[in-house]
Amino acid sequence: MNDELTQVLAQATRLACTAITRPHQAALQASLDQARAVPAELGWERKAAAHAEFFNALADTAGAPRLTPVFNHGAGLVYDLMITVIVL
Repeated sequence: MNDELTQVLAQATRLACTAITRPHQAALQASLDQARAVPAELGWERKAAAHAEFFNALADTAGAPRLTPVFNHGAGLVYDLMITVIVL
């Protein structure tokens, strides 16, 4: 299941990148900067959520409502992976 999701996310990301504009690029960079700025001391759940938010920015960039569920699943996957790694 995760392999299929990864492939679909890759395709959706390629589509989003074809629609990227400077404002979208700035929004993606801001999302990434925000995620990187969350200190681990505040809790990894918050840091994981901030990284997962990047997928929402990708969904906005794509401007294709049919891709939104794909990016939502990607956000959930990233969050789950980060939390799982922390627990281990």
